[in-house]
Amino acid sequence: MRSTMYSACPGCHEKTLVQETGGTWRCTACSFDYGTLVGDESAREAWMLENLRAGPMSQLAVIHLHRVIRALPLVESNDAVVAFAARHGIALPTGKPTSPLWFVAALVGGLVALFTVLWAAFVR
Repeated sequence: MRSTMYSACPGCHEKTLVQETGGTWRCTACSFDYGTLVGDESAREAWMLENLRAGPMSQLAVIHLHRVIRALPLVESNDAVVAFAARHGIALPTGKPTSPLWFVAALVGGLVALFTVLWAAFVR
């Protein structure tokens, strides 16, 4: 089992683990095959809407599963999910890339603190 993604299942309507098995994505409770959503646009949109409204972790499941079950490139799939959410008034979280300067500053600050503590310990 490689997945730790949970989603409200269109088959059993429970929020369950979604597991990749043999190239398909299935509900661990009822074995619903998420690949069937490719050919059923109304069911796919109902599933997307339910999960997008459920919060950030379910939104991540929608973004990932939409891409893998439809076999779309990452950017195209993400754009489609964001546009779908916007049409339904759902604001998805927007990530801000962290500046590499923040990491450098944290590293330098940590090293300064470490050497200060070590120096204080040896001076006594």
